[in-house]
Amino acid sequence: MYAKNMDIAYLGPAASYSHEASLKIFEQINNFNPLKSIGTVFASVDSEKADYGVVPVENSSEGSVSVSLDCLAKHELKIVRETTINVNHSLLSNNPPEEIEVLYSHPQALRQCSNWIRKNMPFVELVEVSSTARAAEIASQLNCSAAIASEKAGQIFKLNVLATRIQDMANNQTRFVAISKTEENHRESNKTSLIITTEHNPGKLISALMPFKEHGVNMLHLESRPLKQRPWEYMFFVDVEGNIKDSKLSKVLKEIEKKSTSLKVLGSYQAVI
Repeated sequence: MYAKNMDIAYLGPAASYSHEASLKIFEQINNFNPLKSIGTVFASVDSEKADYGVVPVENSSEGSVSVSLDCLAKHELKIVRETTINVNHSLLSNNPPEEIEVLYSHPQALRQCSNWIRKNMPFVELVEVSSTARAAEIASQLNCSAAIASEKAGQIFKLNVLATRIQDMANNQTRFVAISKTEENHRESNKTSLIITTEHNPGKLISALMPFKEHGVNMLHLESRPLKQRPWEYMFFVDVEGNIKDSKLSKVLKEIEKKSTSLKVLGSYQAVI
């Protein structure tokens, strides 16, 4: 389906979990471009410098990745695929544990390993960086430092693995989506993502969501994010089962559009297992 010479942007550097997700979704493509932030991945796809982008949107223990949600609201891009990656964090360093003074990782990874850090490295300085792979890259360059990242990142940046599976939840998973300028709604697409805004009045959100119940559409996820231009008002990210081409979901969305201030369809897509 995808041409081998297409460009895939992802949150880098190489060996990040986003890189792993990219390889899983676009296994037949050769060109993968690591970028420094989630925002630059979206901008790269929006400007057509990349054909697709891959970004994290939700972790099983820490919840949604707010930067990705805000970028989905800001850009006119579509979700075309999703996949889930098992996230097993390791402690990586070329120093022995007693010499480590600074620990680098992505903010979510630090939170996912907070109990282990508190128990095993309570006095180490924690520094947040753009990705776990970037943390490994930094740790490979600085003395008395360490990273929380994947074992693969340790191999690439030539770091010793001091401890494995240090995340607080054994079944730690992150959901990633592929984004594109062009909608790709295939027959197999069985999940749809939306952004809904309503008037800031009692009962308006419940009224807007009621058509899902009335027509038997299963709502998989609901989350609010602040509207940047209107303090203390919110937009709502909704995932539901079904395809917008299905008559039932199409009818539901028409009803929701009448009951809401705005409705943005982010796409109907399928999971890559």
